[in-house]
Amino acid sequence: MSRLPDPTSSLQGDDLALYEKLCRQRGAINGMYRTLLNHPQLTKHISDLGTYLRFESTLEAPLREFIILFSAHRLNVRYEWISHLQPACKAQLKQEIITKIQSNAPLPEPYHTLALGVDYALKLKNIAPTLQDQLIKHISIKGLLELVTLAGFYRMIAGIITSFDVPPPQ
Repeated sequence: MSRLPDPTSSLQGDDLALYEKLCRQRGAINGMYRTLLNHPQLTKHISDLGTYLRFESTLEAPLREFIILFSAHRLNVRYEWISHLQPACKAQLKQEIITKIQSNAPLPEPYHTLALGVDYALKLKNIAPTLQDQLIKHISIKGLLELVTLAGFYRMIAGIITSFDVPPPQ
């Protein structure tokens, strides 16, 4: 097993303050952040970007959660899927869309176009100009940059979760 230890009981000073801040911001700290806290400085930077992408992004909440769930499904990372079902419902992403992601069913617009953009980002492929134009029409240039960054962020998180065998949340 490649799991890292849970360092939270031995955190002190600035590292403990970071842990407490994460607990306040997110309600609870799960296995992924407990794993990352083995390197508190890295955790802080990852958390700052994650906080922006999840809570301050220009993307509307249902679209943002769609991108996260779609990325989790494409990457086959159960942890991310489970972690984002409740936030997706809270963000009012329709259950019909969640079911379509899970079953690989055709998606209605704008989700179909967003899914294509996520696929390009996850495969590290250049986005075709016509698709880029469609994405900008749906979510703006800022939204497009956030879509690519969000997909990449969850790809990075998938790497941490998978590399260190972080168990899915209950």
